[in-house]
Amino acid sequence: MVTPKDPGLEDWYGWAAAIREDYARVSAFNRDELATNDGAAYVYARTTGSTWDLAGTVSPSDAKNNLYFGMSLALDDTRAVGGATAPPPATAKGAAHIFK
Repeated sequence: MVTPKDPGLEDWYGWAAAIREDYARVSAFNRDELATNDGAAYVYARTTGSTWDLAGTVSPSDAKNNLYFGMSLALDDTRAVGGATAPPPATAKGAAHIFK
């Protein structure tokens, strides 16, 4: 089990998660990382067996209020993608952010 070291009351940590071999990402789409409710993804690396250590967090470079980065996540061998859109019933254009 992994948990954030700095949980916020309404961050919605764990809304989306993705794992690929020895790396995992867990989103907190409502987290106030660089702006209000811009969202973040926690990056974990497996160190031994079932031990996972926090390697850092990522957030989009275009962070703005109510971006909601991390509504969805996916990983492949070299990239990660995080979806950003307001949760229903709100309407928003949405975006996908790709990280290497």
